[in-house]
Amino acid sequence: MKAISDDTQTITVDTEFEQYRLQVKESLLSRFHSKPDTLNYLERVILSESNRDVLVYISEQLDIRKYFGSIIVTTCSCSYLDHVDFDNLRAIINLEPASPGRKPGKVFRAVNTLLPDAGIFIGKTHVNYSVRACSKLIRNGFDIVDMSLINGSLYFTAIKTSEPCKEN
Repeated sequence: MKAISDDTQTITVDTEFEQYRLQVKESLLSRFHSKPDTLNYLERVILSESNRDVLVYISEQLDIRKYFGSIIVTTCSCSYLDHVDFDNLRAIINLEPASPGRKPGKVFRAVNTLLPDAGIFIGKTHVNYSVRACSKLIRNGFDIVDMSLINGSLYFTAIKTSEPCKEN
């Protein structure tokens, strides 16, 4: 940022690249803040509830290290809410498979309520239920941005784009 002044006023002018300086700094710090071989708490939880391929998929969709305090992880056995700043929630990772018996429409509606606009939802469903689950996800205000078949289960990444349809 350059400051230009004369006797009457000071004018601040952004240089062409100044606006990117903070973003680059945050990105570099999050990348080099912890050793790449050391897993943080959320990464260990994901690994213990799934496998390395699932952790890699989730890490490609969401910077778990950078947003550590803004991510909820739920599994079949429990939810990991420690250290979550609910005022700055960015993502929910649900490793419990969506299936008709678990009423995914209600789950997706609840996730929509918790997430801010453009919040990220990463979930798991059985392949034979994937079309119905994706349909329910879309009706509940999400756009699916990525899918991956890992060990017989379909993992999806969705972004909250609107409120759920009233006809759910």
